[in-house]
Amino acid sequence: MDWEPGDLEVLKKMVDVNDLDFSISLAAVTWLPKEIYRYLFEKYNQHFNLWVKSKTDSIKEKVCWLIYFLINNITAGIDVNDIKPEVLCAMATSMYPELNQVAAESINTPSDVLEDLAVNSTYKYVRRAAIANPSLPFNTLKFLYKAIKHSTNSDRYSLLCAIMNNPHCPKEIILDLAMDNDFEISKAAKKKLMTMHEIGEMNYVFYCGPGYSGFRKSAAAGK
Repeated sequence: MDWEPGDLEVLKKMVDVNDLDFSISLAAVTWLPKEIYRYLFEKYNQHFNLWVKSKTDSIKEKVCWLIYFLINNITAGIDVNDIKPEVLCAMATSMYPELNQVAAESINTPSDVLEDLAVNSTYKYVRRAAIANPSLPFNTLKFLYKAIKHSTNSDRYSLLCAIMNNPHCPKEIILDLAMDNDFEISKAAKKKLMTMHEIGEMNYVFYCGPGYSGFRKSAAAGK
């Protein structure tokens, strides 16, 4: 569909009427020009606090869903890391896990909110996203590692993988997990080690060979 400048102005005026249901419908379709998606996003994301002030929780939730549809719209080109912290806080406390996950994935989510999702969320995929988020405080990452490593829960494997996928996960944790008694965890950690850019700087490297499988002190580390 070809859009004339006048058409875009009409669409913007329709958005400015503040019909949230209509705006959500616009955010979900994929055939509009990017300019309209960006206009919607700026209207509700940039001025979120002003827009929802004195409004009901249902209105606030509708705005969150509008932004959710925008970032999941392949045509819009809007990233989860474009969302403002105040919107992410509202998403994190929503009863809907889809909105929780957006907050768990964005690097703009405040650290205390991210910690709560990583530690307390009842949805496994939300916890995994929050744990792998580079904005998660390092001390929280270490605390979670100690707790999850000694856990016997069924989600142990996926949560430990999330820890390894956090860019700030230290080599010591990955080395430790590479020797874990759980074969799948050990296998994942070894693969992670082999893809680390700083592998040449490590004191220990993994070797596999006849009669031996394990970590040896690297030549670079001295004897």
